[in-house]
Amino acid sequence: VWSTGKVGAYALDFNRDKKIYLNTPSPKLEIVGNQTISFWTYVDALWARQNPYGKAYGGEGTITLEPTGSLSYYYGQGGGNAQPYQGFNSGGGTITTGSWIHVALVRDLTNMQLTWYKDSQVKTTGAANYAPAIASTLTATIGDNYANYYDGRIDDLRIYDSALSQSEI
Repeated sequence: VWSTGKVGAYALDFNRDKKIYLNTPSPKLEIVGNQTISFWTYVDALWARQNPYGKAYGGEGTITLEPTGSLSYYYGQGGGNAQPYQGFNSGGGTITTGSWIHVALVRDLTNMQLTWYKDSQVKTTGAANYAPAIASTLTATIGDNYANYYDGRIDDLRIYDSALSQSEI
């Protein structure tokens, strides 16, 4: 479903009740080294643990929106939704409902560093545990994955096979 966007005219509007989500072809998203996931989000409800983007929490990487408004990123060497994997949380209050917020996760395996950005500002950093991630055969999804359906809009989702700098974000 299309809705008013933040970047350009339209954004994808995901509704948990209608169970709307997108599957994407996975081979081009088998990013096991440096990675940046960046998108604008407008959350309608912090109702449960939700997946704005998912590939493999024990592989290439997945993002969950927690009921507290924090974001979690998972990646690892399980090669799918399996152990071992690392979780990395953005800290409380990253996401609020009713306004557009830009978020980005940078996995810099060259420097073994993970960084969450909110509106182009560093939110939190931490050490990366695994290099490289292990590729999975799972399909990448937007608006759903192993948790719950996403309830909100996503605009200008970009996935890079590089660790973008703060100025590039």
